[in-house]
Amino acid sequence: MNEKSFLARLTRTQKELPVLLKEVPHNRVRTIKEAIDLLDYLELLHDVFDDLWNELANNWARHEETLARFPDERPYRDLVAIIVALNAVVKFLRLCPKSAITAGRPYSYFKVLEKLSQALSHLREGGAPEPMLRPLTTRGRPPDVSLVLGLKGILAALMDQKQREGMSREEAARWIADNTPPKLARISRKPITARMVEEWRDRYGGKQGERGPARKAYLVWSRDSDQLTKQDFKTITKNLIEEFC
Repeated sequence: MNEKSFLARLTRTQKELPVLLKEVPHNRVRTIKEAIDLLDYLELLHDVFDDLWNELANNWARHEETLARFPDERPYRDLVAIIVALNAVVKFLRLCPKSAITAGRPYSYFKVLEKLSQALSHLREGGAPEPMLRPLTTRGRPPDVSLVLGLKGILAALMDQKQREGMSREEAARWIADNTPPKLARISRKPITARMVEEWRDRYGGKQGERGPARKAYLVWSRDSDQLTKQDFKTITKNLIEEFC
């Protein structure tokens, strides 16, 4: 059911129920009145949700237009768009029909989003990052973020694919390392080597790989059985860079 159809049916039902109210037995009047109240509430919820989607859509359109004009300012423009989107969500939650919040959903539940918006706004204005935005300090090397782990899992899976084509383990790892573009190679603090790719394959691949984002990515990409040419690999890595890097 599309939005236009939904609104038409809702409006028709809202008009017909008061008429029906005059025809039902007295002991059914209460049920009809409750139905009318619920439909009114549903319409209100729809309007509030609709306002949120419109604000998010307008923000996205402005963001795309701004990026087209100032492509070199993407980090700053992304930050501005994120703040606007966050504020729209907070506004939606604050103005959502009261009964949707008071039923065990107090204001404090989404106050954390306001704190995030304020911290990002402070950062946009040139202030120092709030503690919540600073990297967590751990002993030794910090763990890779989920995105980086996922990319390592993909490269491990593509190494497997080259092995299925007949390459040896060493040849497949070397092929992946040699053909990985520099921008994607930033997932490692050091230049990607064949040995690294082998380590990712051993850690995240096979039947007993370490569970996590890298393992999930490995399993998904391991399903591809088509031949992996250099052009295919170039296209894959280009898409990964555009989407994630």
